[in-house]
Amino acid sequence: MSFDLQPFWEASLAVQIHVVTALIALFIGIYVFSKRKGTTLHRNMGKVWVVMMALVAVSSMFIHQLKVWGSFSPIHLLSIFVLGSLVQAIWMARKGDIVAHKRIMAGLFSGGLILAGLLTFGRDLLMHRIFFANGAGGFIPSPHELPGGAVTFALVGAAVIYVITFFWGGDTKSRKAD
Repeated sequence: MSFDLQPFWEASLAVQIHVVTALIALFIGIYVFSKRKGTTLHRNMGKVWVVMMALVAVSSMFIHQLKVWGSFSPIHLLSIFVLGSLVQAIWMARKGDIVAHKRIMAGLFSGGLILAGLLTFGRDLLMHRIFFANGAGGFIPSPHELPGGAVTFALVGAAVIYVITFFWGGDTKSRKAD
């Protein structure tokens, strides 16, 4: 494995914003998920995380590497899903449905950030070119190599978010915050 930041510097501004905000969201998310919930720090860091995730989703609208429908792809639909899920998570927290809030946030973090982030290591994509500069390595296929292409790429991400959001353990009844 060799490391080369040149592909990042050569990428469009939208891609650079997307990568930087995703990395910030990743580290804030790890921090927030590891700390006590319901505190002022949790709420403030959560607000920053939501803004970063919104920027990740919005910046993706200006990235057009995977073209399926004109300049757009199913990845753009995933970004719309992420934005809607962020709004829903905030709404659930404000109305006191903390179980739903936790599930949506866990789904967004694991599907919309972790899984989507791992998929950016697909052959011929930016993160693969940065971390495997010599062209070797990389076990994740490019979206173009998957059966169904970018559609499969986006559907897997949306499915993971959905499964974690609605079926991840815990009690199925909504609880109010203590």
